[in-house]
Amino acid sequence: MSFFNILFLFIGIGFSAYKIKIYETPILHFLPGFKLHHVIVIEDEDTGLLEAVDFTPINQRNLKTVGKLFLGINVPAEIRIVSIDRNEMKDPEKLVEKLEKVGTKNGSKNKKITSLIGEWKNESMNLYFHNCQHFSYFLKKRVTNR
Repeated sequence: MSFFNILFLFIGIGFSAYKIKIYETPILHFLPGFKLHHVIVIEDEDTGLLEAVDFTPINQRNLKTVGKLFLGINVPAEIRIVSIDRNEMKDPEKLVEKLEKVGTKNGSKNKKITSLIGEWKNESMNLYFHNCQHFSYFLKKRVTNR
């Protein structure tokens, strides 16, 4: 074995490969064609674990929250994470429904993902400067190192 093969094995130990897919889903339920909300699906290629993640305002169905968002006012926000199976990836809107039901109660089963998500400042969301699209690009860059 060459020095580089040994080095590669040493460096590769403990690192997983991830696939990330970003789904565009409706931002408001009553405007299904207005697909601006991003849901990220992360697949750990080593374990096959699939998780859906998003960054969203708390009380997003409240008209005051929606109004504040459109006015560019910060609103309280949260990161939601839920384990999914491959069949659930076929319908992105179902992913949002699942995140709404159980996402805030679940955390990532992957410590690296939990650590990377923890680097995002998630206490508030601003529709124009700190939103789910910014979060999805941040997460994709951090997880894939690109």
